Amino acid sequence: MELHRCGICFETFDPDAESEYAHFEYIATAGHEQTYPDDLYFCRECLPEVRELTDHWTSPDAVESACAFCGDEDHDGTRISVEFVSQDDSKMTASLPVYDLCPDCDEVLENFLAGERGDVLTVPDSWRVFGPTPRHLLGIGTDHDRVYVDPAVKHTDSGVESMSAGVPEDDANCYTVTLVKSLGTAGERPSEIAAFEDADDAIEFAHLVALYAAYAPSPTEFIDSDFDPEPMEEDPWRPDPIISGDDPREVVEKMLGYQSQHLEEALEEHAE
Repeated sequence: MELHRCGICFETFDPDAESEYAHFEYIATAGHEQTYPDDLYFCRECLPEVRELTDHWTSPDAVESACAFCGDEDHDGTRISVEFVSQDDSKMTASLPVYDLCPDCDEVLENFLAGERGDVLTVPDSWRVFGPTPRHLLGIGTDHDRVYVDPAVKHTDSGVESMSAGVPEDDANCYTVTLVKSLGTAGERPSEIAAFEDADDAIEFAHLVALYAAYAPSPTEFIDSDFDPEPMEEDPWRPDPIISGDDPREVVEKMLGYQSQHLEEALEEHAE
């Protein structure tokens, strides 16, 4: 059994156990910066949204080297092998079209996925859900401020703790949550907030932090200096302060301390 994380809802699933799923394999062409992982999977529940977009694409078999969406024949973008799989107990069928996308239509795809992910996580207006990307499992934010979730390996070597973030998820033993303010400016300040053993807890926590950062008056100063997360069971490969088994909502409230009322206000305003 090999689990993969859906590129829209971020839930993990076993393709062999799904009646339908899709697999995108990205091949970046020269001169184009790849914004996706090499492989991106979509679960059965999210498949209708994916087909809604790809049904409008034309395979290069029909128009060689032309953009599958707009038909531009002079472009340098992304090439995608798309595998749609349908299977039951008796047989499996798969289609393997290959599509070329020009940079503009590649951005259309990226915006489409961001919109679908935003519907799943219900982010504030003007905020987007980024990822998965080659560097991050998930990003929530704007062009200026973002909260990232990254697979990571945290270990102790000769008594010194170190963290390697952005590793392949299969190699990770935890997930870091980082708030980055003022992206791309001299004042850019990444702040690692917490690390969780479970990816779903890290994603929920990042979502709450993003909501707070969107509504709170001072989002860069919200962490209570007295916050002390509960450590995992003693394990030299996973030392403190990786959080395990705690409700992400309670962790956020502990971190906010006396400013926790701002989270309540953000959640109430966001729910309206």
